[in-house]
Amino acid sequence: MLTKVKMKNVYSITECEIDFQKSKYGYKKDMIVNSKYVNPLAIYGYNGSGKSAFINGLGYLASIMNYGESIELLPNLIILEKARKEHLDYPYLISEIELEFSIENNYYSYLLLLESNKIFKEELYLNGKRSLERNRGFYTTYLNYVMTSDVKNLEKSVLLELKDSFSEAYDFLSNIIYIADHRTNSISKVLLGSDIYHIFTKYSQEVKNILEDIPYVSSYEIVKNKDNYYIKYDSDTLLPIKYLSNGMFNLSLILSLILAAPENGVIVIDEIERGLHPFVLDEILKLVNKKKIQLIFTSQNTHLLGSLRPDQIYFAQFSNYQTSFNRLSSLEGNIREVNNIEKMYLSFQFEK
Repeated sequence: MLTKVKMKNVYSITECEIDFQKSKYGYKKDMIVNSKYVNPLAIYGYNGSGKSAFINGLGYLASIMNYGESIELLPNLIILEKARKEHLDYPYLISEIELEFSIENNYYSYLLLLESNKIFKEELYLNGKRSLERNRGFYTTYLNYVMTSDVKNLEKSVLLELKDSFSEAYDFLSNIIYIADHRTNSISKVLLGSDIYHIFTKYSQEVKNILEDIPYVSSYEIVKNKDNYYIKYDSDTLLPIKYLSNGMFNLSLILSLILAAPENGVIVIDEIERGLHPFVLDEILKLVNKKKIQLIFTSQNTHLLGSLRPDQIYFAQFSNYQTSFNRLSSLEGNIREVNNIEKMYLSFQFEK
C-alpha cells in the first residue's frame, strides 16, 4: 500500500507530502491497515483550493504506467512565469512525483522527475537500495548492471519497459485506478480496450448484491442486449442506458472498479460524492476496507468527516497562487471521538 506521497510543482502544488502513517488515536481502529496506516484518506477544501491537483498527479502516474504516454501534467503556471522573469531554471521548471509503498515485506520508493511534460529522471529503490535509475534516456538496472540509451520515447516510464524485471513494483503502480472529475476520463488497467459500460455489465450482479444491502437504495443491473446497454430493475423492466442518472453512473463506476481492483490496490477519486447519497458514501468506505483496497478521495460532502479519524483528513488551502495540505491531526491534536468534526469544520475551527 501507499505509505507516503510527495509532489513538487504539480498543477497548483509547489511542494506537498501526504503521509498515511497513523497517529495516536484510540478509536475507529477499523480504519487502520497493517497496524501502521490509515485507510481511506480524504482531502477537503474550498472550491479552487487545489484538492484535485494531488489526485490528478496520481492520475498522471496511472496514465504513464498504463498507456506509456501521459495526460498533460501542468506545472504551476504563475510560479513558472515568476521563474522565467527571474531567469531561474531549477527547480521551478521541474515537476516531481515520489511514491513510497510497501508490498508484503518489501518497501519501495519510486521517483519521477519531469520537464516539459516528459520524464527525464526515474529512480526505484527497494528496501533502501537503488534498483533502477534513468537520467535523460540513459538508464541503469542494478539487477544486471546493464546501461543502455535506447529509450526513444521519454514520456514512457522505464519501469514500464522493464516490467518483467521489476514486476512487483510495476504491477502495484500500474494497478492504481484513477477516477477523474470527468468520469469518462478515468484510467484503469481494467478499462484498457473496453468501454465503461462493458465494465458495468461485467460486475453488474455483484454491484446489485451490494446495493441490496444498502437501505433505501434501489438495486439494478446494467445488461447488454445485442449492441445496446440497458438498466434492468427486474426480470421484465429494461430501460435504455441513457436513463442512467449521474449518481447511478458514478455509483456503478466506483463499485465496479472497487470489485475489479486487486487486493491491496489503490483507487483515487476526485469528488467521490458526485450524485451519491451520504448513506451510500458510508457503505463505500466500509467496502474498500473489507476488500482491502486503499482509497484516496477529495470531497465537499462534510457528512463523511464524522466517519473518519483526524489522521485520515487533509485540508487543501490555496494562498499566494499555491496549494498546501494540512493534516487535521497536526492542526488539532486533541480531537476526541465525541467531538463533531463536521461541525468544527463548518464553523471554521481548522483555518490555519
